[in-house]
Amino acid sequence: MTEGPEVPLPGENLTLSPGWNFVSIPRPLAAGNDTAAIFAGVDTDSHSALKYDTISGDWINLQETDRLAPLEGIWIYSTGPVTVPLTLSTDLLTPPAERTLAAGWNAVGIAGTAPTTARDTLLSVDGQWTTLIGFDAQTQAFETGIINGGSGTNTDSRLVYPGRGYWLYMTGPGTLCAIGV
Repeated sequence: MTEGPEVPLPGENLTLSPGWNFVSIPRPLAAGNDTAAIFAGVDTDSHSALKYDTISGDWINLQETDRLAPLEGIWIYSTGPVTVPLTLSTDLLTPPAERTLAAGWNAVGIAGTAPTTARDTLLSVDGQWTTLIGFDAQTQAFETGIINGGSGTNTDSRLVYPGRGYWLYMTGPGTLCAIGV
């Protein structure tokens, strides 16, 4: 397991590497540009883009009409490097993103415009989360886990990045709230 390199912030794009990518939508997308159709230009070599349903333990194949929202982790395969343009919402009245999480492993995303510590990002579920694990698409390897209250390489003061996906282990249900959106 590795910690992974710093990655460029997504801004108005998601950058995919060859192989599997674990990504998330960093900020709300504009209406009409907020579905899995944004991945239509990605050569997935016939792989489906996937979300994970913790409660059922099932993988969900994303359809082009499925809405995408911040705080959700998405797995997508790409045969080569590609940039996926994002059309971000400019609606100032959009409520802050939040997502209900279940006990067990949840595929989550980090919302916002800048990296923040895992501790700050997961403050809304502080009593329920234990482990956060990212995926380095460039090396196709999972990163060293971040532990709630951990130290050394597992410290929860490590940065997490908008636009990336993470596995988050929850000991009980909770509501993950976006910060910095």
